[in-house]
Amino acid sequence: MKNIISIIFLILLGGALFGQNEVEPNGSFGTATDLTCGQPIFGKIFPANDEDYYSITATQSGVIVLELSDVPNEINMRITVYDAGGSTIFNETNGAGLPVTIELLSEANETYFFKVEDTGSVNFADESYKLNVICDNADQGESNQTVGTAHEVSVNSVTNAKIYGFTYSGAQDIDYYKVTAISSGVLRANITSVPAVLNMRITVFDDNGTQLWYEENGFGLPVFSELLVEQGKVYYYKVEDVGSVDISPDNYVLTLSFQEDNCELNETTGTACNINLDTTINGKIAGFTYNGAQDQDYYKIVAPESGVVVANLDDIPAMLNMRITVYDESGDQIWYEENGFGLPV
Repeated sequence: MKNIISIIFLILLGGALFGQNEVEPNGSFGTATDLTCGQPIFGKIFPANDEDYYSITATQSGVIVLELSDVPNEINMRITVYDAGGSTIFNETNGAGLPVTIELLSEANETYFFKVEDTGSVNFADESYKLNVICDNADQGESNQTVGTAHEVSVNSVTNAKIYGFTYSGAQDIDYYKVTAISSGVLRANITSVPAVLNMRITVFDDNGTQLWYEENGFGLPVFSELLVEQGKVYYYKVEDVGSVDISPDNYVLTLSFQEDNCELNETTGTACNINLDTTINGKIAGFTYNGAQDQDYYKIVAPESGVVVANLDDIPAMLNMRITVYDESGDQIWYEENGFGLPV
């Protein structure tokens, strides 16, 4: 007798142990059934033309994933996503009897509504569907979809993030980052651990939001960018997928590293770095300028008296064929010297 009672008790508590049932009526925003992260819920499209509304309030920014499974064969399910004001964000459907998954970029303390309905010709089924709720809060930079909402990072930092979920407009996830140069030099941005389904691009913007240039490299491949920066200036990086998949639940890694060069930016005669005679300068041909052109280094000297100035360029990286060009004070070219890859000039 005790065994029979135990079995009945377990059956009665089954919904509480393994999920909960929708609370009817839930056919409007005002009667929506509350969802809980990690807690599946079971519902029915019954009777005919039934619509089930659900709601959740995000405790942190991140991605809310809804997985609609165990769909009865005779109905074609759709999930429509709404914001707190009842405006449609986007919707997903998949065909009769097939599961439906949505990924929504969520903001902390915002409430979202989801409508589950049949879009086929039957409009009801006596069998239950299962709605699983996953809250992925691993990407604390979200929502960083614009320059104005960019996630601030330091010049020497490592960030783990995702191109995952969709925005209010139904557009794919885009990640913006903001960095302030602590001094002049070269700022490197590397994207590694790129998910195989994504073709990642880094686009660089100045502090006015004007695009400077971009880099990409192919599906699943790392992307590398070098930027010549000025002390105190703000720069933005946009990280996005430019392939056809648009999202992945797997992290990418954004690594920023900085090398100081106090003579930068010395890209023209007007911005030339002042140096003295009888001095040694350690410089780099590294990074790109605002227009995406390669680094050039200009130096300016003032001769204290007539004589001969000797300029030696050595410790040349093997992949560079260096040239020294000499100009007069009017900026007119006098002559130049070069010597071959990796060779001194």
